[in-house]
Amino acid sequence: MIALDGLWKFRIDPQNEGITNHWEREKFQDCIRIPGVLQEHGFGEEVSRQTEWVEGLSDPLWYLREEYQYENEDKVSIPFLSQPPKIYRGKAWYQTTIKLEDIIEGKWYSLYIENTRWRSHVWCDDTYLGDDFSLCTPHEFSLGFLEKKEYKLTICLDNSMQLPYRPDGHGVSDALSAGWNGMAGRVELQSHLAVAIKEVRVFTDIDRKRATFEVTIQNHTKETEKASIAIGSENERNLQTSSHSMEPGLTVMCQEGVTLVTLTKNYNQDTKLWDEFCANLLKETISLTSVYGTETIEVTFGFIQANSENGLFLVNHRPTYFRGTHFGGDYPLTGYPNCSLKFWQKIMKVLKEWGLNFMRFHSYCPPEAAFVAADREGIYLQVECGMWNSFEPGDSMLEVAKMEADRILCAFGYHPSFVMLSPTNEPKGEWLGPLTEFVEYCKTIDSRKLYTIQSGWPYPIEPDQVKGTDYLYFHRSGFGLEPGGTIRNSAGWKGSDYRESLKNVTLPVICHELGQWCSYPDFSIIDKFTGYLSPSNFEVFRGSAKAHGVEQYSKEFQYHSGKLQSLMYKEEIEANLRTPHLYGFELLDLHDYLGQGTALVGVLDAFWGEKGYISTKEWKRFCSKTVPLARIPKYVYEVGETVTASVEISHFGEAELNQAMVSYELREGTTLIEKGILKRFDIPIGKNIEVGTIKVTLPSNQKSSVYELCVCIETQEGEHFVNSWRLWSYQNIYNESNESKDSKESCNVFYTKDWEVAKGALEEGKKVLFNPSADSLSYDCPKLQFKPVFWNAQMGPTWARGLGIMCDPAHPVFRQFPTESYAEWQWEEILDGVRGINLSCFGGELTPIIRVIDDWNRNYPLALMLEAKVGNGSLFMTTVDFKLEVEERRSLVTSTLLRSILHYM
Repeated sequence: MIALDGLWKFRIDPQNEGITNHWEREKFQDCIRIPGVLQEHGFGEEVSRQTEWVEGLSDPLWYLREEYQYENEDKVSIPFLSQPPKIYRGKAWYQTTIKLEDIIEGKWYSLYIENTRWRSHVWCDDTYLGDDFSLCTPHEFSLGFLEKKEYKLTICLDNSMQLPYRPDGHGVSDALSAGWNGMAGRVELQSHLAVAIKEVRVFTDIDRKRATFEVTIQNHTKETEKASIAIGSENERNLQTSSHSMEPGLTVMCQEGVTLVTLTKNYNQDTKLWDEFCANLLKETISLTSVYGTETIEVTFGFIQANSENGLFLVNHRPTYFRGTHFGGDYPLTGYPNCSLKFWQKIMKVLKEWGLNFMRFHSYCPPEAAFVAADREGIYLQVECGMWNSFEPGDSMLEVAKMEADRILCAFGYHPSFVMLSPTNEPKGEWLGPLTEFVEYCKTIDSRKLYTIQSGWPYPIEPDQVKGTDYLYFHRSGFGLEPGGTIRNSAGWKGSDYRESLKNVTLPVICHELGQWCSYPDFSIIDKFTGYLSPSNFEVFRGSAKAHGVEQYSKEFQYHSGKLQSLMYKEEIEANLRTPHLYGFELLDLHDYLGQGTALVGVLDAFWGEKGYISTKEWKRFCSKTVPLARIPKYVYEVGETVTASVEISHFGEAELNQAMVSYELREGTTLIEKGILKRFDIPIGKNIEVGTIKVTLPSNQKSSVYELCVCIETQEGEHFVNSWRLWSYQNIYNESNESKDSKESCNVFYTKDWEVAKGALEEGKKVLFNPSADSLSYDCPKLQFKPVFWNAQMGPTWARGLGIMCDPAHPVFRQFPTESYAEWQWEEILDGVRGINLSCFGGELTPIIRVIDDWNRNYPLALMLEAKVGNGSLFMTTVDFKLEVEERRSLVTSTLLRSILHYM
């Protein structure tokens, strides 16, 4: 092997004239370093407002919108992605010389480019070797038998749109900077004997502990050659140890071209299998001997069997739950695929730390190192064919998907972590027939994997009627709960689930792109952009925040919005775990997404770093192999009310939990209110495992309180699995004694919804509770909502786009309405539908009691509650709807908050 990394000569071809004018015969003047891409070396076009991006989910006239007028003074700053240094789509030429001094006669040479895109043409000296075409796998070219001399190698790479792919697929889109032109990973001249091993596919039988090795032999000569092939070292074959046995060396007559040979090897019955709990890898050496010499290849594999049976996923006969996240090919520091094992091991370790066992590559196939890292860490992978496309019966796109699938399975199929394959994300057109054929095709060429027809959409038929796929992967079934048979979002929250959307389903289901709840950016993230991509989007957002007077709060905004985001993810994941037929989810995302408008949906940043508002320990309470679940229908109660919660368990560990004890306790702070043992039993592997019902009566004290209900599983080995939920209880003030008391407390407070009336009262020196109606406020005082922004407000702009609140819980106004500094469930009723107060209307400096966190694209300085001294009077202003006009609309939450305000005033 000869590594070809280093300085290459280079020539860019924007006019597409190089092939016609035979540039392979010329010498180039510019230089570029390989591995690398032309954009990082300063070649290509400058990014401008008129740049034609390959992506279809942003506003092409973004620069006319007021919120994006905060560009970097030195350059155009794009708000909908982190931008590359230059843009280029087209052909570019790369040239180097190879000096072969220690050449071995009879060696066949080939060029190997680990990662490039999309079409490559290669010349050795002036001889054209052909082209290769793939977004998913290495490009390889045969150079043949070479002589001892110097050769000129010329490569033309074309990263323009070769086929009508949807521009948002991660194989092609600029959203995460897939528009690079260059070579990544290993670029090398490989040498093989004239008769050599081309490919090895490993099939494992976990019951018999037998491995079958399908070996493809390539004979580059014109003659039929005799060869001997064997597995294991020569000593091992001679000893025939008791731990395993294999066939002796086989004599093979290799005709010109390829010959397929099958070898088998039996292993000891105590050989460990490969899975998420024990990533046991085996290595075997396969040797091929001919008159040209002996060539060996080392194969790493694991014993694994993945099945879909009776509505379950089975890995090695054990029911399995896929808890995963999304990856779309984002490499902010390099800009092109990072092919290093270190990079990918870090990511796979992070997944494990956060209780995950699965990664879905959205319209993308990663480099080899991703598979190796997942093999070592015990992470299951779903790979896709680099496309997000439309499919119609009889069109050519199906053949392209088959071609890429074939290449992916050949290149990476031996990895035990590679468990699933999908052709595409959210296909368009009449896709069911063509993509059913895709699955049929894949099963004929590789029976080791699980295949799905597509990832994302509901099927055009009821889900229980779907055939020809191993599993279903969508976020809506098309039938059942609104909207559209959803299996994510609030329809299944608060102790409920999504079973109505999955009636009679016979296949296991994975929820597509679960979550997508946003948090505000901490602008210190800008300092992490030390490589290829520039944080243009974050610079625009920071400029907007500065202009609106909220930049200094970005770190606090991230923390407080992140706390609310984490609450949403807890609710989403628990609903997923409670739902029959659901056996997995793919988060969008564990880490932030830098494109499509910038989706800050992760609890980790774009560099896989923790944001600091939730720990792995807290996260794994509701996202891990074993999770106690309580079906709690609501989180707000009246004092003295009885809380009823049915308890169940989701357990997908390595084995059942023998004689585990399930207990509960209710606490107010550190004070224990009640505890009990629900059950002691053997917990099997599975979900919806019923334990019992908790019925606990909250104390009948005359104060507002916050409780924590905990459910714990304790195993015989001392392992604990704990989950908890916060509950709020408020006094019902609608009785005679309390109404009288409230009247006395509020007799010196003047309440009005009319500002003119309020001004008059303030001039008289009164304490005024000003509670303006929504229709009296300006448009710059937007509607609020409890749930944070979904995905991002650039792609889904709405008037209401809040990200939670920020307050001081020690402020005396909350004495009778206990709260944290961030929004939790008791704020849901308060925030939904009310209007924010735009502080810019007041001018000057004003610190509100409750600050509302607005979307980072708009950055309005918003409040929900504030106070000020006005002349001789005192103003307390809030837009909370206390529902005073209609008694039937009054609620525990808003009435308690009002009482606390009045008591404070």
